[in-house]
Amino acid sequence: MANARRFKDEGTLGVIRHELNGENEDAEPTADLLLDRLGRRGLWQAGLALTLAGITTPVAAASKSRASKAMETTQLACDAFKKSDIDTIKRLLRPDFTQINTTGTVQHLPEILDEVRIGKTVYEEFRNHSMSAKFVNGVAIVVGITSLRGQSSNRTFQVDVRFTDILEDSAGYWRLVTSHVTKLPDR
Repeated sequence: MANARRFKDEGTLGVIRHELNGENEDAEPTADLLLDRLGRRGLWQAGLALTLAGITTPVAAASKSRASKAMETTQLACDAFKKSDIDTIKRLLRPDFTQINTTGTVQHLPEILDEVRIGKTVYEEFRNHSMSAKFVNGVAIVVGITSLRGQSSNRTFQVDVRFTDILEDSAGYWRLVTSHVTKLPDR
């Protein structure tokens, strides 16, 4: 009777938890359990109820963490370029990394590292923002905007670029495979 009262007081969410978890009322429902017990339509309805109640399943939390880590890797690469940190750049970019820059030129990692070594560009700002990430077959696709400010070839610059970065999961951490940037209108 106490359990019935508890579920009644918790409303729809309590009923969903009870339906899915039986006697273990405190357990969070998993995606597999939801799909098994409710089917696709019921899963959508349960997901909406859980979302409205502010509850995330372990699957959703893992995806958020995965996206955060992929986006963080892109910013760590920006920080490494800003600091001219060759070792970190090599760790975060695959040896066969390619970049398509704002002029449409394809650059490979050795050429990029040479530019960093000679200090061709000095960054005052190298910051990613407005990012999102999606995943396809173990590959992360991160899109966003990079704000850049600094000096290159003794000329001051300030530019925003829209980027698309492709990353692979390499033994538990993300590495950049390729990057494509397009210059946005002047800020």
